[in-house]
Amino acid sequence: METAEHKTYQILENLTHLVPVLASIHEAVIVTNTAGVVLLANAAIELITGYMPDELVSKHIEESIRFVGKNQSTDLSWYFRESLTGDRSIKLPEGTSLVQLRGGLLPVDATTTPLYDETGEWIGMVLVIRDIRSEIKVRKRQYEFLSFVSHQLRQPFGTIRWGIELIQTEKNRLSLEHQEMLEDLLKLSIRFTNFVNELVDVARFEEGRLKLKQEEIDLREIAREVGNEVKGLAVSQNISVAVFENTPTEVSMKILGDSARFHDVFQNLLVNAIRYNNPRGSVEIDARYALGAEIRNLAKKTEHSLGIEDFLQNSEVQDKHLLISVVDTGLGIPEDQQADMFNNFFRGRNVEQKGITGTGLGLFIIKNIIETSGGRIFFTSKENVGTTFYVVLPIPSDHSQNV
Repeated sequence: METAEHKTYQILENLTHLVPVLASIHEAVIVTNTAGVVLLANAAIELITGYMPDELVSKHIEESIRFVGKNQSTDLSWYFRESLTGDRSIKLPEGTSLVQLRGGLLPVDATTTPLYDETGEWIGMVLVIRDIRSEIKVRKRQYEFLSFVSHQLRQPFGTIRWGIELIQTEKNRLSLEHQEMLEDLLKLSIRFTNFVNELVDVARFEEGRLKLKQEEIDLREIAREVGNEVKGLAVSQNISVAVFENTPTEVSMKILGDSARFHDVFQNLLVNAIRYNNPRGSVEIDARYALGAEIRNLAKKTEHSLGIEDFLQNSEVQDKHLLISVVDTGLGIPEDQQADMFNNFFRGRNVEQKGITGTGLGLFIIKNIIETSGGRIFFTSKENVGTTFYVVLPIPSDHSQNV
């Protein structure tokens, strides 16, 4: 039976021919064995981390390499432990920063990949770290431009909408043809105004300027209000909608959050579930209390399970949570596109083929609303079967005692 030392020797021997290649690339590359001990680091590691390659070799990777999340207090070192199971490649979440040798924070894109030998046996891990400061600067300029343009468009389209609505108050003086024309113009104006408002929200989220209220709100009331608002759309699409009909009354839906923004969350999820459904389909919203283990089990097969794990790993988050599900019997999301679901302007291939209109901004916005409110959102989906969105929210301390 091979010893750990012999396996390490084999790994290093196999990697010897790659050393010149690794030395020529700009990304920092670290190779470890299955225990997480660093076997090899390329020259770029010094520029990115501050450590010389020799300073890392023979040490456990967690001794020198440390990542933090967006709020800079969330330690992401547990990603290494997940990576060292050898099960899959892992991309650290957006907003990850590397803690450099002298304490500086460097925004990075980082990915871990299992390393296998020629027989298919798992023998270690490869960590690739990329400095993305220049990309962030470019993105910032793009969103500054987007913010400027969307704000410039917001006022004139608001004025156009106000003018159309004012003319409609005198519609009895207009011919039927002109009334229909005005109605079409109003719908177009509302749709474009909503699009501009979404662009403003996207720019604010990217710039970190969108502030949410923190007050006690009742999600049950908000969701039912939205359910009444979309009732006409549901009837026109022949879709049945049930809002918390199977949720026990003892499940408190009161949280700390922004009422208007959670109205946006439910509206987006419900409208999407209706519009992207099949004829005579259904949409059901329900809620229950759930332990971290149950949430982890639900999320483990999704593209966003690591984001949920990051949420559950946060020591400030209690083990009991409010879990809201939005289940539809619709088109579903193609499996190869599910990783892009919450990206800006994402549109499912099957949705586009059916000619269903949309901006592809809604899910990006509500994901940011939920995460800014201290929660997470993830989903499971199967094409032509349906999609279930899960929203996980912390329970206020005065309610958690009764869970």
